[in-house]
Amino acid sequence: MDKIPYLNPVTVDNQTYSIDKVKLSVVLPDELVDNILSDYRYLSEMIPGITLKEPEEHSYRYRFPCEKSYYDSFGNKIATVSMKFINNSKERLRCGIIEFNPNKCHEHEHIIDEVRTILSLTESYHFESLDFAIDIPINKMLVHLLKDKRAQLIYKASKDCSTEYLGKKRNDPGHVKLYNKSRESSLSTPWTRIEITVGDPSLPDWGQKLYNNWLPKVTVFNPKGSISQDIQLNDTEKVLLELLQYNSEKAVYWNRLGRKEKAKLKPLVFADQKYLEYNFDAINQVVQGMVSLMDPYVISANSNSSINSSNGSSEA
Repeated sequence: MDKIPYLNPVTVDNQTYSIDKVKLSVVLPDELVDNILSDYRYLSEMIPGITLKEPEEHSYRYRFPCEKSYYDSFGNKIATVSMKFINNSKERLRCGIIEFNPNKCHEHEHIIDEVRTILSLTESYHFESLDFAIDIPINKMLVHLLKDKRAQLIYKASKDCSTEYLGKKRNDPGHVKLYNKSRESSLSTPWTRIEITVGDPSLPDWGQKLYNNWLPKVTVFNPKGSISQDIQLNDTEKVLLELLQYNSEKAVYWNRLGRKEKAKLKPLVFADQKYLEYNFDAINQVVQGMVSLMDPYVISANSNSSINSSNGSSEA
């Protein structure tokens, strides 16, 4: 059975919600920053096992880039926590960025504990952004993003169907990525993932922005009749499928196809179309769960069975 690694997922209506990336903005105490400025190797004493890069003397941002990688018992990398410390001497605000993927920390709760330890050393912190993921058990060729007021919709075609991006900048709230999760994770069953970047959930207008600005419209095609989930299309057939799925004069162009193309594409071209329905309770549960998990002054739930893979997720 395929297993997708998750940290505290929520599964509802055949959709699995999880947090796939966390970006935290931190403010460091003056004393800690002074120690780092006097000797940047102080970071390796504060965070054992961290990999340091030479200080970037002429760079205003990210003066002390560093990271810590975590490995399993076989020496395979399982997760990386990246840290970039900034020195803003003008405003006397000593800021940094911490990034990691919580789903990579499944079954390795000590990684979360170390991030919480780092946060306990800061003056303050907030969520710069979160990426939450929605996994649905369906072939990617049947799922597409719709263009909206966001800057652009990009298709990057490959052998495993196109990856779709919505929004101009990768880390900005409202950026969306839709791709073939089965291909990326070498799964034997079809899975499609939607990754959506959202802003700081502590802001009072977060829910409004989530609903009005960040969640994309996603179309899902339900084939008429049975099809093979591992159906293979060549590049030309993929282009034909996507064009015919959205063409208002579908029948005109359909009649110009040959018999073989019709037989292969018919269940997909004439599939029923619907919009993906989001479960807002599930979104709120995974987002607020991550907010609580990162709080260094709240007792971690990691001592319980809160670290799961796809066959042990909670229900909303």
